[in-house]
Amino acid sequence: MNQEASAYDQSSTLYSPDGRLYQVEYARKAVDRGSTVAGLKGKDGVALIAYKRIFNRLIESSYLDKLYKITGGIGCATSGLVADSRILINYGREVAQNHSSRYGEEMATLDLTRSICRLMAVYSQYGGARPFGTSLIFAGEDDGELHLVHTDVSGIRIQHTFVALGTNSEAVTERVGTKYDQKKTLDILVPEVIGYMAAELDEEFTPESLDIGVVRTGQGFRILTDDEVAEIISKV
Repeated sequence: MNQEASAYDQSSTLYSPDGRLYQVEYARKAVDRGSTVAGLKGKDGVALIAYKRIFNRLIESSYLDKLYKITGGIGCATSGLVADSRILINYGREVAQNHSSRYGEEMATLDLTRSICRLMAVYSQYGGARPFGTSLIFAGEDDGELHLVHTDVSGIRIQHTFVALGTNSEAVTERVGTKYDQKKTLDILVPEVIGYMAAELDEEFTPESLDIGVVRTGQGFRILTDDEVAEIISKV
């Protein structure tokens, strides 16, 4: 980085002359170095897939959380700095709980992601703060309508039919992009996507290294058991 650019990379509130916010770009790089996670939408539901990099065989894989349940109908996958993601997850749960207590109904997926994105945007706009070094993928269902939403470190949100974050996510997205068919069911799409991820990451997935969560129409969000994950891996 040249000297002129370095003068603008110490704050998340200063634009460089070419219109860049370096702190936001650094936060995205933290996400790019994180574990690979993916979200996909089929005709009968939405699924989240998270690869847990077990870098030390003495670590209990069950404590490497990459999937979280926010409400009965909304789940989330994270990539990037784990501590930052947990702050946002806890914030989202609190917002959803307050909404449920006040209105007597679960918070809608798009309303929840809007609240979280608002907080993420605040931390990229004030001195003495830094952007969150994590991005989130939300899966949810509201009144029969399925949602797959990605929140960027800058505080924007985008709805997808497929999205991947983390290490080699661009390669995974490129491989999936030409072959993805949203009209297929999750039973077909999930093994296909896991196969693409395994090929790009050059990994042999196991139930201990892979977490899968699904939102099926009318059934809410749940994280699959190790036996269910093993069955899916056997189809890859």
